[in-house]
Amino acid sequence: MDRYFYQKIDSTNEEAKRLLRKRKSPPFYIVAEEQTQGKGQQGRKWISPKGGLYISIVLGEEYDIHTALLSATLSVQKLLSSYVSDIKIRFPNDLITKNKKIAGILIEKGNNFTIFGIGVNVNQKIFPEEIKEKATSLYLITGEKYRIRDIEKGILRHLLDTRKLPTPVLFQWYKKALMLDMPAVLHLKKGPPIRTVIKDITERFDILTEKGYFKLEELVWIEW
Repeated sequence: MDRYFYQKIDSTNEEAKRLLRKRKSPPFYIVAEEQTQGKGQQGRKWISPKGGLYISIVLGEEYDIHTALLSATLSVQKLLSSYVSDIKIRFPNDLITKNKKIAGILIEKGNNFTIFGIGVNVNQKIFPEEIKEKATSLYLITGEKYRIRDIEKGILRHLLDTRKLPTPVLFQWYKKALMLDMPAVLHLKKGPPIRTVIKDITERFDILTEKGYFKLEELVWIEW
């Protein structure tokens, strides 16, 4: 698989889309040491300083959003679990340990391709003021520095293996690592935000809460 490496870039997902527009054929992937305009869910900024892994893997298949999220999230969870115990998933796509975020996923789709955007906090020693109480890294947890290239290869290997598994199997693994009974604020496409507790999810990523049942398509984002 072709690899494109950048010391600094605006966004690996954006570079993936630029290469696709230039008729680069999947599969390929982009890696950066630093992003200046890293993207999270719903256009929110993903702070991406040097020391993390920022990778966008482009596969030439149009996965449904649920299978793509399952495959990517479980791939990162499996990789991180080889370094740190108790890696949990916060719905739908955050990887959490010790109540802090260590990785996140952004899936983007188009005609006959899917972009798996993945950010992992690896060797960061400090974080900006606005996220320092919410973020952590492998280094901060273990006190050890890691070869980011090894993390990159591991995630790529796990994703290519995981995507071959049946969705029901992936969902059961996902549920085992999922954090439930957590207070959250649901920001909906229509209506005011709803403060509630998420009790369960379906295989289609619809959610059951103390305030009722909501389809994934109704949500803009979930505030934790």
